[in-house]
Amino acid sequence: MELKAKDTYRIESKDGLSIEDLESLWNPYLALSCANTIGLYCLLHTEKASGVSVETHGHLCELLDIRIETLQNSFRLLEQIGLVESYLRDNEDHQDFIYVLKKPLPLQNLLNHEALGRALYQKIGNASFDQMKKRFARSVYDKDGFTQITAKFDPSALMRWDETAEAQYLTQQTRPQTVKLTHLTFDLKKFLQRCSSVVFPMEMRTLDTLEKIEELGSIFGISEDDMVRLVGKCVNFKSGKVDLEALHKRITHEPLHQTKLSDDPYRWPPVIFLKNKQNGIEPVDADKRLLLKLVGDLRLNPEVVNVLVEHILATNNQRLNKAYVEKIAMTWSRLGIKSVEEAKKEIDSPQVSFKSAGTRKRNDVMPTFEEETQGLSEAERAELFESLNALGGKKHGKD
Repeated sequence: MELKAKDTYRIESKDGLSIEDLESLWNPYLALSCANTIGLYCLLHTEKASGVSVETHGHLCELLDIRIETLQNSFRLLEQIGLVESYLRDNEDHQDFIYVLKKPLPLQNLLNHEALGRALYQKIGNASFDQMKKRFARSVYDKDGFTQITAKFDPSALMRWDETAEAQYLTQQTRPQTVKLTHLTFDLKKFLQRCSSVVFPMEMRTLDTLEKIEELGSIFGISEDDMVRLVGKCVNFKSGKVDLEALHKRITHEPLHQTKLSDDPYRWPPVIFLKNKQNGIEPVDADKRLLLKLVGDLRLNPEVVNVLVEHILATNNQRLNKAYVEKIAMTWSRLGIKSVEEAKKEIDSPQVSFKSAGTRKRNDVMPTFEEETQGLSEAERAELFESLNALGGKKHGKD
C-alpha cells in the first residue's frame, strides 16, 4: 500500500497527553523510534485537540517538512510500538484513514513489557537500559503462587434499571469532543417517542448511534416515521448494535417523500435542497454520498453545505465536481464556518493568492485565475493549478 499526499485521514483519541506521557514518549519511545515519529504522534494529538476533522496527508508533510515516504515510515513505526492503530477504506479516487491514538505505556510498564522492553534493551544496551530503569522504574512484585481474588461487578446492582433511568443516563454520558452540528431538521425526540423498544432496544440507543440517526435524517430529509421503519430493518440483535452502514445504504436508496419544509431554503436537508436546484430531479447516489461526507465527516452544518452547493452549481456550469467541492469544504471546515452568513462572506472575500517556491498563502478558498485561462471552467482551473503546484513541489523535493 502506497500512501499519497491526497489521501485523507481522521483522528480518534480519548485523552490528551499528560506530563507522564511526554516523559515516556521522549525517553524510551524515542529510543525505539526517532524524533520524526514522536513528533508526528504529538502533532496528531495537537490536531485532534484543535478540532481538525478531516485532512490530507500532504497537510502533515507540510507541517513536519518531510516527504510522504518518510511520513508513511513514521506511521508504520508508531503502529509497531503500539502508539497508533490504523484503519483504511478505499474510495474512488483516494484512500481514507482513521488513526486511533493509543496512550503511551508508563515508563515502568514499558521497561517491563515482554516485547518492547526487550527491543529497548537491544537498542540502547545494558548500561543505558540499567540507568533508565534505575531512574524511572518502580518495584513490580512477583505474583507467582498468589491467587487473584478481586471481586467482579455484581449485575444484580442494575436489576431496578428501567427505560427512564436509561434515558436520563444517556444525557449524562461523557463523549469525545466533536464539532457539534446545529440547525438539524430531524426531530430526534419525536423519533424516540414513536419508536418502540422492541424495534429499537434501549441498550442500542447509544449517543453515537442517536447522533448518526439525527444527522442522516437531517441530510436526506427522512421523516421520523420512515426512520423508525429503516432503523428497525438495520437492528442486529446478534451484535447488539444498529448496523449504521446498512442504514446509510437504505437511506441513500430511499425515495424522497414530500415533507414539511422551512420557509428558508438554506435550512432544508441538503439532499432536498439539491433536488430543488435540479428542478425536482432526485440526486444520484454519488451526489448523496458527497453531501453525507460534507456533513458527517467534515462537520459542516447543513445550511453551510447548501450555500456551498448553490455556489458551485452557479459558477461551475451546474456541475458538482467532487474533488473541487471537497477542496472548498475542507477549507471551510478548517475555518470553522458555521452559518449562512459566514459562508456567503467567505465567498465574497478576497481570492486565493499563490506564492512561488511551492508555497501558498491562503486568504480565501475561492481561486482566482489569469485571463488566459478564461476558456476553462472554475473546477478545471482549480485542477490545473493543483497539478502545476504538485509539479513545482516535486521540483523542490516536496510531495
